Amino acid sequence: MIRFRLLAIALLLGCSVYGLGCATRITPAAAVEHPVAVYVVDYGRHSSLLLPVHDDEQANLASRTTLREYSFGDWIYYAQDRDSIRDGARAMLWRSSGTLGRRELPGLGPASDEAPIEPAARIERVLGVQRVIPLVVSREAASELLATLDQRFEAGRERGEPLANPVVGLDFVIDDRHYSLGRHCNHEVRDWLNALGADAKGTPLVSEFKVVEGD
Repeated sequence: MIRFRLLAIALLLGCSVYGLGCATRITPAAAVEHPVAVYVVDYGRHSSLLLPVHDDEQANLASRTTLREYSFGDWIYYAQDRDSIRDGARAMLWRSSGTLGRRELPGLGPASDEAPIEPAARIERVLGVQRVIPLVVSREAASELLATLDQRFEAGRERGEPLANPVVGLDFVIDDRHYSLGRHCNHEVRDWLNALGADAKGTPLVSEFKVVEGD
């Protein structure tokens, strides 16, 4: 166990300092029916995914789409905002309770006359983040993933009332998945992208996503 933790620390330092192949490489789907935009949000050390919300209130095509943000993390470090070095080390080196965070972002998605890439700069400004990566996926895949994450959030709500964190602006519930170095926010985002039909590969120890062209 001690050797594993030392190896984990070495890998994390190697990725952070030297960039040792720890990026997640995303190959978008070549062609999709009924395309919609989703957005990977890079907060620096953390990542999340924005999905479009399509409902009766979005019937006015001139309005911009509402986006719903989902993010995974450690319950103590992320949801409770206990971000000391000690808490950070505990979260990364010991298996702990995971959390799923969610919030609504009205009007940040594309309008009917906007290309999917256009809102990315707007999202960066509003959220104050380093980078937002737009991806085009099928509306069906986006709706299915949104429904899955909504159900997962509601299951967490049954374990207890959501915890509102004003620092990050998300509501958090305890997730049924544990958090560790081998399963954190970037792993979740990678798997969510694969569920959307993209080909996301890599060992995402750090929040570094790169879009590559398919063959």
